[in-house]
Amino acid sequence: MALPPHIVLQGSPREAGWAHGEVLRKQIHALFDVRMGLVRELTQASPDEVQNECEDILSQIRELLPEVAEEVAATSQAASIDTWKLVLSGGFSDVLDRCSSPDGSNTPAQECSLIVTADDEGQPLLVGTWDTHGSAQDSLVSVKRQIAGCPTVVSLSTAGWPMQQGVTEYGLAFAIANMGASRNYRGVTYISALPRIVTSRTAETARLTASELCHCSARYYLFADQCGHALGLEHEGHDTFNVSGFDAHTNHFVSNEGAKHEGRSYVVEESRGRRELMQSLFDGGNKSLQEVFALLSTTNRGGNSIMKLGEGSVDRTCAAFAISPTRRTLWFTPGPPKDNQVQELSAYGPENMEGSR
Repeated sequence: MALPPHIVLQGSPREAGWAHGEVLRKQIHALFDVRMGLVRELTQASPDEVQNECEDILSQIRELLPEVAEEVAATSQAASIDTWKLVLSGGFSDVLDRCSSPDGSNTPAQECSLIVTADDEGQPLLVGTWDTHGSAQDSLVSVKRQIAGCPTVVSLSTAGWPMQQGVTEYGLAFAIANMGASRNYRGVTYISALPRIVTSRTAETARLTASELCHCSARYYLFADQCGHALGLEHEGHDTFNVSGFDAHTNHFVSNEGAKHEGRSYVVEESRGRRELMQSLFDGGNKSLQEVFALLSTTNRGGNSIMKLGEGSVDRTCAAFAISPTRRTLWFTPGPPKDNQVQELSAYGPENMEGSR
């Protein structure tokens, strides 16, 4: 599989946003076209209804995260696309939740897997998969972000937005999983919240920042830092619930408090098997990088799999990753790890996009 585009964003939020939109204009427009079609198909919302939800989310971003709003506006201007359309492209699952019926989310039950384990030197390693609609594969980008006054960040993301999972020069590793709750709120999308959250220096301060923001949909944030702390935060949109980052997580509430807000209870049992498989694979000792990606390639063990191999637009593993807060390094495969070479990105030093296998 071809490597995704790699961009370096520097300067002010406006300068970074403009560069992003200019370089990835084609991918940004293609992603919107696909995701607008999916939202309408899954929710039966009219184009005006979708736009209204996106505009409401955008107003919350402007109010709560003005620096992110400035960057997003520049990206949309450079890409020649309405800003609300950029919100739909990057905050797809949030918009999908907002357009769903009041009695539960219509968000598809894609099952990302996340856990913090130990590398071959006993240091924390955040490990996971990004499983989503296959149409998102072509929107995958890798980003090195060096914004004035903010820590350097290397990350994976979707075209048009700065980060989804990655690590900062402070040694903060982060990742997210989408969840569905029984109701939604007025608030920001997770993908707009992350630039603010990852200015934190530790997992604990990142958790606090994430918990203080108003979110429009349920999300799981996982943080690990160079001190060995690993914290998971389930965000229902209004309330937050803490869980251990060393426990495997997928796309459903794990805490008893959070489970009361679960909006897709019909697939929770199916998710439990995948979570238990992830836990069993990564428990019990340190793991080399080669072992980590081999374990992420596990398919059909006891009827459960970590890696998904869907073809075409079927849900599949669009990226697998391992993130070291100690080494400030992100390793990833663009697609399922079984068939793709591991790539490396560092939050400091020269660019490195050479394969590490």
